[in-house]
Formats: sequence, C-alpha cells, structure tokens
Amino acid sequence: RSSDLAIALGENEHIEFKETYAWNVREMKKDLELRFETLRAIAGFSNKTGGQVFIGIKNDLSVPGIELDLNIFGGYDKFEQHIVNSVSRYLGRPIMAGCSISFVEYKGNNVCVVKVPKSKEPVYLRYKDKQTFFLRIENTTREFEIDEAVKYIHTHWTRLAS
Repeated sequence: RSSDLAIALGENEHIEFKETYAWNVREMKKDLELRFETLRAIAGFSNKTGGQVFIGIKNDLSVPGIELDLNIFGGYDKFEQHIVNSVSRYLGRPIMAGCSISFVEYKGNNVCVVKVPKSKEPVYLRYKDKQTFFLRIENTTREFEIDEAVKYIHTHWTRLAS
C-alpha cells in the first residue's frame, strides 16, 4: 500500500504525523485546540505542493492509532465529519473539497489519512479574528510573517500577482 511506504519514509516535505487530533496525551483529556496542529499542516501542504497528514502516528513512527479520538467523537463517521467541518470552517470549503480522508490499518492500529492537494490560491488559517499563512518547508510547517507571505504568494501564484 502507498500509505505503508509513505509512513516508512517518515516526516518530510509531503508527510506529517500527528499522534492525535483532539486528545491531549499529556493531560489525558479532550483538547479541541490540538486540532489546529492538523489544520496548520493542511494549510502548509496546500500552500506548497500538497501532502498527507497521518493522524495516529507519533514522530518516532510508533502507532498509538486513533482510538482516543474515535472515543471523543463517537466513531469513524463523526470523527471524519469533525475534520471536514473544521477544515471547511477554518481553511475554507474549497480546500476541504480538494482533500480526501481515509482510514487505514497500520501495525495493528487504525490511522486517519488526510490527503491534501496543492491549492490553486493561497490558503489562510482563519481563527480568532486572525488570518495566518503557513507553508510546509521540509519536515516542518512554518508560520510566515506578512512580508514573507506576500513575497511567496507573488512568486508561487504568479497569475494572482498580475
């Protein structure tokens, strides 16, 4: 499977791992603020060349799976709906329309895979009256300052600059 190969490659310009989506493993409780880690990664991939976010895999490649997230949301369907609603609300419906969400078994645990295409226009995370531009750079997602974002947008989406 292509997801097995992607996971084996580890985090890179096109692959991001998230241990959970909304379960704080340190405090052992639901924490919806954690979903913004996934949303930042989706925005960063959208603004570069696309990529995949694997929820339920730690950076050390161990696989706790998504069971804690499934318990929060009440199963696969509601978990997927929450991701769709969050991406639509904070990044925009056109971004979600381009993404796909699937569930795969890896090393005996269930993992959620969000495939993210390159966007045809800049994607901003809209949260708390602020719009933020993120970009995937190697194996990290970086927030850009306004001047950096303007320069990148001008060179990356040339049709928007004219």
